[in-house]
Amino acid sequence: MKTVTEPHWQLEAVCFLETPDAPELWTADREPKRAVLVHLERMCQRCPVRRTCAAEAVRNEEQSSMHAGVWVPERSTS
Repeated sequence: MKTVTEPHWQLEAVCFLETPDAPELWTADREPKRAVLVHLERMCQRCPVRRTCAAEAVRNEEQSSMHAGVWVPERSTS
């Protein structure tokens, strides 16, 4: 198994390779429909950089998008 340690790990991500022109699938203004979520979850399950993606999402406090197969909702300000 190859370990990705370079800053451009995203270039090996399944989402980048298969849907580079469809970022709205990954960062929607509202939660995607269930069918889209299932499709995205399946892509993430077979991604070689899934752990790195999850670590980056936590480190960057990402919200309102899909990361490593998990939909992260927008955080409330209250």
